[in-house]
Amino acid sequence: MAPIFSPSSSSLNPSSLLPPDFIPHTASGLPSAACYSGRLIWRRSKYKNQNSAIGHYSSEGHEPIYLGGELLGSGRREALVEMTVTAFYFPAMASGAAPLQKGQSKGAISALKRAVMGSPCQPQQVHVSVVGRDHMRVTWITVDKQVPSTVEYGKEPGRYEDKATGEHTSYKFMSYTSGKIHHVKIGPLEPDTTYYYTCGGHAAEFSMKTPPATFPVEFAVVGDLGRTSLTKLNLEHVNRSNYDVFLLPGDLSYADCDQPSWDKFGRLVEPLASSRPWMVTEGNHEMECIFVRGSNDFKAYNARWRMPYEESGSPSNLYYSFDVAGAHVVMLGSYAEFMPRSAQHRWLINDLARVDRKRTPWLIVCLHDPWYNTNYAHSGEGEDMRKAMEGLLYKARVDVVFAGHVHAYERFTRVYNNNADPRGPVYITIGTGGNHEGLELNFKTPGSRLSLYREAQHGHGRLRIVDERRAHWSWHRINDSEEQPADEVWLDNLAS
Repeated sequence: MAPIFSPSSSSLNPSSLLPPDFIPHTASGLPSAACYSGRLIWRRSKYKNQNSAIGHYSSEGHEPIYLGGELLGSGRREALVEMTVTAFYFPAMASGAAPLQKGQSKGAISALKRAVMGSPCQPQQVHVSVVGRDHMRVTWITVDKQVPSTVEYGKEPGRYEDKATGEHTSYKFMSYTSGKIHHVKIGPLEPDTTYYYTCGGHAAEFSMKTPPATFPVEFAVVGDLGRTSLTKLNLEHVNRSNYDVFLLPGDLSYADCDQPSWDKFGRLVEPLASSRPWMVTEGNHEMECIFVRGSNDFKAYNARWRMPYEESGSPSNLYYSFDVAGAHVVMLGSYAEFMPRSAQHRWLINDLARVDRKRTPWLIVCLHDPWYNTNYAHSGEGEDMRKAMEGLLYKARVDVVFAGHVHAYERFTRVYNNNADPRGPVYITIGTGGNHEGLELNFKTPGSRLSLYREAQHGHGRLRIVDERRAHWSWHRINDSEEQPADEVWLDNLAS
């Protein structure tokens, strides 16, 4: 978390108040303002408009600095605000210019609100994903619909030797219209290498690290994120680990049809999602309408979080697969049709048949609804899918299956058809991201002999595959130190 600043703690010149990684640029519609982009946390006194995060610092002899951000939480006398992107200051105000007259401030604040995310061409909600063996997809959103879908990239800061052009989309949902959503595939890229990149010709620079080509490789795993202070704390905990790929088994933003919540989620996860590939699958909170299973509209999810489904031969963005180092990862869709002869069922048969365990000895599956669960929450909801697909996973010798949905952590032994089986996958539920619905505290008593560890806590997991034979799984609560996982186990590869 960035430091908390107060007006009395520093000069109000942005170069001294703001962190050094803030990026200066010009704000569209505010030609007299200097604009700095970055993130910080600040406190302000509470006032009548409790949901407003437009504020300013001012001090005699210094320029006012206007801040725009999102309310994170509040107490009785003050609120904690994250200034997610932009700070403004107006030199004219420090050089004897007349103060704004009555009525003028409304227009100034409106301009600030329009510019709170910087210029309309500024990339926001940036995230990257794996596409094929040596490519990555860069996704971002701009307010300006004329921004080109281009990415410049290279191995040194500020030096971009390559450029790629992609495609774009947008969508409408009731009265909401999204910004321009850019998807650009870049590569070929070298493995285990840091690349620096810009989006759409904007000056803001991002960096990403590509996954390794060989072992070891580490996955960070957590589902059911949401947009709370616990979510933020959990992601900060994840970010302190040296992971290569982030796996999210469903329930990203908890937007539940509220489209601006997707934008808030995208800004929240951008620091992590722009620097490491995030591979996600859908959950129930991604649905835009509630009818029968298989007929739900995932308009926002599909437009914003495009995954490599076409590259894996899938007809739907709701399920796909990809390879990282020596692991083949299958992302199943709990809310797409899954019964025998369905498109997903046929695709899974073909995908598993193509797996070469000599090239990718580890086989990992992610889905949302857990097939094994001793919590009262969502009990039995994954049973139909288990009956339809468990045999396929067992025959393929899947090593581990990750699920979300239940807001608790639970690890099972190797299981097949409700019995312990040394040739079955290890099943792990990890819907512990920190969303606003809270934890599922009620486990069934007595528990199952198949369940080896369970608790209702927030946290994340790490799967570190050491080589073609051994992997280490660890569960980390957000209130624990990095060095002390609450649960851990060594896994032997089923293909060896």
